Amino acid sequence: MFQIDETRLTGGSCNYLITIKTSCSSPPHTTDEIGLLIGDANGFELYVQRLDGPDSETFKQCSTISFEILGPCVGKICQLYLFRNGTDGWRPETVTVHYNEYPPVTFNYDIFIPQGVSSGFNYCDNKN
Repeated sequence: MFQIDETRLTGGSCNYLITIKTSCSSPPHTTDEIGLLIGDANGFELYVQRLDGPDSETFKQCSTISFEILGPCVGKICQLYLFRNGTDGWRPETVTVHYNEYPPVTFNYDIFIPQGVSSGFNYCDNKN
């Protein structure tokens, strides 16, 4: 289980299950560092600088992997961004977040994540 430095937590500690499906159009595997940011409509966010798997083939082509993450509590998740740092390239198909009593939310990617910039979705309705 990946754990965030608890000294930086605000709003308590919550468990998340992140499931990432890598596209069959992705390279056979990547050693790139993959990061993730999830957030809610109130501006609360959880940032994971690097998702680490059991080996260098964590994000291999046509595979699905899940990460348990402990981090600050957010509300209903409506945004998700992925970050990639490296030279191999990577193409996720979907990212699903399971969190608390909320239903799982799936973000459909099926695009190559560019090097060094965020790529994602913000479906939060920030209107009050």
